[in-house]
Amino acid sequence: LYGSGSLAGTINIITESGGDQPSNRIRAEIGNNGYYHSNIITTGPVGKGHYSFNLGRLDAGEQTPGSKFDNRYLGGKLTHGVLGADMLLAFRYADASRTSFPEDSGGPQFAVLRELDTEDLEDFSATWRLDWELGMQASSYANISWFSRETDFLSPGIVAPINGIPARGDKTKYRRTEIDTGIAWKPGDLEIAAAVNAQLEDGEDDGFVFFEFLETDFSLKRETFGGVLEARLALLDNLVVSSGIRYDLPDKGSNEFNSALGVVWNSSETGPTLYASYSTGFKLPSFFALGNALVGNPDLLPEESKTWQLGLRQVFIENTLQTTLEIFSSEYKNLIDLDEQLFLNVNRALVESQGADLSVAFSSRDKRIRARSFISYLDLDVVSSEDVLRGRPQWHAGASLYYRFSDRFDANIDYIWNDTTIEAALPFESVTNPSGLVALSPYQRVDLSLQYQFSKRLSLLFSIDNLLDEDYQEAVGFSAPGIEPRIGFSYELFK
Repeated sequence: LYGSGSLAGTINIITESGGDQPSNRIRAEIGNNGYYHSNIITTGPVGKGHYSFNLGRLDAGEQTPGSKFDNRYLGGKLTHGVLGADMLLAFRYADASRTSFPEDSGGPQFAVLRELDTEDLEDFSATWRLDWELGMQASSYANISWFSRETDFLSPGIVAPINGIPARGDKTKYRRTEIDTGIAWKPGDLEIAAAVNAQLEDGEDDGFVFFEFLETDFSLKRETFGGVLEARLALLDNLVVSSGIRYDLPDKGSNEFNSALGVVWNSSETGPTLYASYSTGFKLPSFFALGNALVGNPDLLPEESKTWQLGLRQVFIENTLQTTLEIFSSEYKNLIDLDEQLFLNVNRALVESQGADLSVAFSSRDKRIRARSFISYLDLDVVSSEDVLRGRPQWHAGASLYYRFSDRFDANIDYIWNDTTIEAALPFESVTNPSGLVALSPYQRVDLSLQYQFSKRLSLLFSIDNLLDEDYQEAVGFSAPGIEPRIGFSYELFK
């Protein structure tokens, strides 16, 4: 992936669509320390399309002292035919509140100030998309999406001998509108696609820092227009070559040109598959990074990346077993990071990243057993600097096993292992620990979930997170919760 926002990759989340039969399901789950989650989901056909609607609430309780999260949400999705096109209309709204000890404060174990960060936020997003089949192996689309977020944040600050953080507050509003349209054509073995897009951003912050009560208000706007051209060609029966170029024109800053190239070669139906790719990308600084009262830096440059990747995939035992090995090398220029000494967002001159991923996946022919394991290695280097990037373990591994005992009963177990990570030291160690960093110990974690189908309508859910009660920290002073059992049910109301 390449271009605007795709500095290292993109996660694509596809929400549930309705089926051909109406379904109305209620789910509820409770756990220790006040955990509670419930939602209602209704789906079904409407005309020549489908609909889905969900309404729910998640109260995460207080798994870690001081840390609470309460989220109320609703969303919907409608597909239908209109104007000779397939239409998609979707929206999501969330109203949430949270509390926690401030980041890098020493957490519930070591924080000197016992007051908590508090935040209230509202999110709303909506999308309207039309897809047309034009004939002659051609298609087109048009898409409009809108996102808004409002937050009200208050922090007591951090007490430290050096570089302490004063109390602060922010009321922010951010809105983003995206409009894009494109066309695709497939003449024979060649596929061609072209698109243009516009992104309009508007953000404002009504904030203060309790340092002689300094007001820190700011307001930012940004418009970015871009275009992309892609092509994919199937050569022979086992070789595919793809390429793409993208050009973006932000109204603030220089124009950006990015490209991508990929090759996939299948040696035979049962032989290995080799693939390789090269891509460049960029990401504009966020409004937070540019304008935040404490760490914002208006002189930040866009982050830029170059990535090579080489992979080998092989299947065995009639496609039930698959192994994949990937190696990669990336260069990140102007990577935005917090400078602990300056307490300011800065552009790192150059960060190099190399690594490898190995995974093995198995699925039985009857799908009763599914298993996967992986191990990843990552080496990061801030070139010509002794700076260390936080929160990135060099080794990371895991495994999962799903087993269906019967048509009514199934189980899933997940295992994760993380290597040593570098994090911020205790704030009151700044005199004896000038680097401001400390190494957190490796840890492992096991999660278990079970589901039993009592009837066509009723299912019982049971899960235990951190089954082995592992004692670990992902941030200094913030101990992970112990064993977290949860029990719940899913019930089909009526059909």
